[in-house]
Amino acid sequence: MRQNCTLCSSPALDDSEFCELHHKAKLSLDECFKIWLKAYDQALTMQSYLQEVLRLQEAGQAVKEMAIHLLKP
Repeated sequence: MRQNCTLCSSPALDDSEFCELHHKAKLSLDECFKIWLKAYDQALTMQSYLQEVLRLQEAGQAVKEMAIHLLKP
């Protein structure tokens, strides 16, 4: 039986705990972190990055939901 996304009620992808939307949000966060890390001369933690993403008006809802999820202990 197919599981639901950890963040919403949509069906999760076969190889993921997330639906397609949240899976893409995670990929986007990971790729952008690499760019930010370069811009910050490697002086940026993932936690700081995710907190900054949450402040951005331009960040989409799924990205913010994923950032909140990743910030949880």
